[in-house]
Amino acid sequence: MPKINGFDEALKLLQLLGPSEQEKLLSQMALKEPKLVEKLKKSIVSFEDLQYLTPEMMRVLLQGVTTDELGLALKVASSELVTHICSFVSKNNERDIRSVLEGSPQAVSKVREAQEKIMTFVREKINTGEIVIDKSGSETLV
Repeated sequence: MPKINGFDEALKLLQLLGPSEQEKLLSQMALKEPKLVEKLKKSIVSFEDLQYLTPEMMRVLLQGVTTDELGLALKVASSELVTHICSFVSKNNERDIRSVLEGSPQAVSKVREAQEKIMTFVREKINTGEIVIDKSGSETLV
């Protein structure tokens, strides 16, 4: 019987949840396992973590998502993340992203859906090693 890594499985399950569901579950878990919860929080990849992508990783991302999806997903993102992503795209793509950002209001559920679609793609690329999220900035990439 293959060995199962409980931490990795818990992390995979958490990644399937939305941000509010993740927080709710983690706060409940923290009552019994605070150290585990801290470790899980450091390992969870969120939409805002796209700010840690290098130019090459950003190219991988942009090959897998549309500018409309990205613009929609960025509607509730930090200005730092918007600036970071726009610094890696062509002027035409930036114009398209900003057009969606500044366009008509969208339902939060549609924005979250776009974010989740993008994060599903990002997680696939993390699993294949094409994208690495290093929040500490200490990892040397070769």
